Amino acid sequence: MKHIEQILLFLFLFLASCQKQERKVFSEDSYTIHVSVSKEPFSDIAEYLKLSKLVRLDDEPLVAPIKDIEIVNDRIVVLDITSRILCYDMNGKNQFVIDAKGRGPGEYSNIGFFSVDEKNDEIWLYDYSQAMFYRYSLKNGKFLKRSFQRKPAPADVAFEDGMYYYDSPDHRNYMNDRDLHYSLLVSEDGKTMEKTHFPHDDAEHDFGFLASGKSFYRSGDLLYCKNFSRDVYALNGGDIHHRYEFVIPDWLSHGVIERRMDIRALLKSDYAYGLCDIFECNGMLSFRFSKSGFIYSGLYDLKEGRQVYCAPMARGVPGSEVPIISAIVGAYQSQFVSVLSLEYLYSYKKQHPNALEEILPDYDADDGNPVIAFYDV
Repeated sequence: MKHIEQILLFLFLFLASCQKQERKVFSEDSYTIHVSVSKEPFSDIAEYLKLSKLVRLDDEPLVAPIKDIEIVNDRIVVLDITSRILCYDMNGKNQFVIDAKGRGPGEYSNIGFFSVDEKNDEIWLYDYSQAMFYRYSLKNGKFLKRSFQRKPAPADVAFEDGMYYYDSPDHRNYMNDRDLHYSLLVSEDGKTMEKTHFPHDDAEHDFGFLASGKSFYRSGDLLYCKNFSRDVYALNGGDIHHRYEFVIPDWLSHGVIERRMDIRALLKSDYAYGLCDIFECNGMLSFRFSKSGFIYSGLYDLKEGRQVYCAPMARGVPGSEVPIISAIVGAYQSQFVSVLSLEYLYSYKKQHPNALEEILPDYDADDGNPVIAFYDV
């Protein structure tokens, strides 16, 4: 009997440990990214990036602060904080605006997130309050259809090779549907889940904090990083392949999550968390995370296996090839992408008025729209 009890105890401990660990499927192109943190701004960015193009978004309509951006099929699609979708061509000419807040057909209450289905030329918006997807044409912004989506409850969605990928860190609304208690779920028709990855961890689930706003990133391959994780996976055919493991100082441990640290205290603490904006271009890897009340951005040279920088800010020197740069928020056609907000450009103009006029002639930093910047590696 004692022997049986020991076996049962071993199985219990084994299963408990499995719940806390992520299943890693390693591939030949898996990298370990060692990160060191500096609080000083990085000023030598021109040695690694070169400003290729600045796209000034049309002055009308005015764009509120941008919450998210995707560039697909030569269309720049942005979501601003007023729950509007604005679409531009690669010259910054506005193509259409989706502003359908209301309660009628095709109208939503608020956009939680959006994603672009490149294969079908569709923009998908998700309304958390209605648990509803709204689909619009990427070509002209026309409303197509809506569909109820409560199980799984998505925090993000992506499309690849005809597959639907749902990031779903929360199962509070379907506690008894154990087959849906996974962070990553894969479907061929959008409804039936053919594959699931990463069982929900009880401590992370009960903590109830989204450390980063997005989970899917496209830069060649479709990449995925789940909530609280520092491991990044490439997705293909519904399967996962480990791509990056980030080793970041003071990373938020599972023990701290189990103790349910006060979120306000966490935001001010020295713990690192919220790995996001993971993009690769020509052997250079860009990433961001939060720590000590700051958002740190970094570049890592995959070819040489070394970090370029990791700091709260990277900036170019006026007159250099990269006179202006904000955080990298995307990658398109082997170029990094950043959004130069109105506030950012206004601040830059006050410090370097002649430099801004040189790269953005006649730009009104007091009453213009954001600028999308593209950088060669």
